[in-house]
Amino acid sequence: MNRRVLLIDDEPDLRSLARELLEERDYAVSEARDGAEGLRVLYDERPDVVVRSAAVLERNARRLLRLVNDLLLAQAQAGRLELDRELIDLRELVADASELGRPLAEQGRLTLSLDLPAPGTAMVNGDRLRLGQLLDNLVANALKFTPGGGEVIVGARAGAHGAELQVQDDGPGIAPEDQSQLYEAFVRGRHVSGPGTGLGLTIVRTVTDAHEAQIALHSSETGTRFTVTFPAVS
Repeated sequence: MNRRVLLIDDEPDLRSLARELLEERDYAVSEARDGAEGLRVLYDERPDVVVRSAAVLERNARRLLRLVNDLLLAQAQAGRLELDRELIDLRELVADASELGRPLAEQGRLTLSLDLPAPGTAMVNGDRLRLGQLLDNLVANALKFTPGGGEVIVGARAGAHGAELQVQDDGPGIAPEDQSQLYEAFVRGRHVSGPGTGLGLTIVRTVTDAHEAQIALHSSETGTRFTVTFPAVS
């Protein structure tokens, strides 16, 4: 399967790609909306149809996510990733990410745990949508590579230098030879198999840099921990 490589050399190229991606995004959103409404109507009469249709809806949702990620990278490469900043409590982002990740955790027989700070103690000045993308990708990555019976912990806290987001798992860890290229687009680990685009951690790094934050990785044979530290809110 051919992959679009997002190397944008000039502004007309960016406008053309962005227009194409937005058109595809709008189509995927329309399909997802229509599918959800159809499932609601059919549920009482034909539950068997609902089960099959839900799989199609999930594929459309994954497609939409890929399009959003492509558009984000195109904007970032052109230096045009704009942030709609507001004061955000990281506690809320962690709660939202856990709700989205819970079905995947249940499917993989994993425990998804939260480590929540007190309300109002882990605040950042950031873009809620972009930070949601960052955390969703970290959580999805941890759930994907943690074997059944394992645990993924998602948390936030007020660190010494600013609020922190943290995602930790007890999976097999990331091989040392893969860590230097971890955030490069379309690069996957030597020992990684199964579906995936290799864009998740690139999105994480892109959003981290846009917020002037720092990301740290600690990985060993007993698990992996990503920590994102944001500038202090004055």
